[in-house]
Amino acid sequence: MIDLLFTGDEDAKGWFLKWLAYPIKYPGTKMQSASVLWSIEQGIGKSTLGYIMGDIYGKNFQKVTQRELHSPFNSWMVNKQFIMAEEIVGSESRRDRDQLKELITQQTTHVNEKFQPAYMVEDRANYLLTSNHADAVFLDRYDRRFFIHEIKAKTKPKTFYSRIDKWRKSGGAGHLFEYLSNFDTADFSPYAPAFVTGAKEEMIAENRSDLEEFAFRLRDDADHVLQMDGVKADRDLFTLKELRCF
Repeated sequence: MIDLLFTGDEDAKGWFLKWLAYPIKYPGTKMQSASVLWSIEQGIGKSTLGYIMGDIYGKNFQKVTQRELHSPFNSWMVNKQFIMAEEIVGSESRRDRDQLKELITQQTTHVNEKFQPAYMVEDRANYLLTSNHADAVFLDRYDRRFFIHEIKAKTKPKTFYSRIDKWRKSGGAGHLFEYLSNFDTADFSPYAPAFVTGAKEEMIAENRSDLEEFAFRLRDDADHVLQMDGVKADRDLFTLKELRCF
């Protein structure tokens, strides 16, 4: 399943396996990064992987939706170590973006339950996010928190997933636990910036405004941008009215 999800990207697969393994080897580690798996293809298995990790974490696992992630009531995160958020869609709300970043890195959190006084707990939750959208999370070029992987493989026949399901029901999570427990994480730091992939660069570009995109194209290839009808501009200063023509 992991080979399928990371077809053609061994470097990303290696980092992701270390990301999964580190909190297994060192329980209670609050990492400073979250992993995002996205694919246009539905039913390829990205959430299945999350549920198998849930088998390992047991009662310390929680599946949530985007609504719960951004809800003011957050009792769902108490005593959790691995949280899978399904079908995430990028939000243009600064509040939502800042709240998600805070969830990934905070060491403590105030728990709000309906009709109950708030109280503080340690936060040891790490987040796996899945999505079918190219703008699953809002990113800028300074982001350090998100590992982004685009799954480009195609959905396998039903027999493939039946084998995975049979393996899971026959104690597969125990084998995965043993594998991750012995995985080499010597060169992995839970506090370092997330591994940068091509998919992350594309998601950053997807989140740019039209003005930002123009500025980046201007920086990268000014001669090509500053031309009209194939004629390159032969000067360095332009008015805003002139720039709108390019």
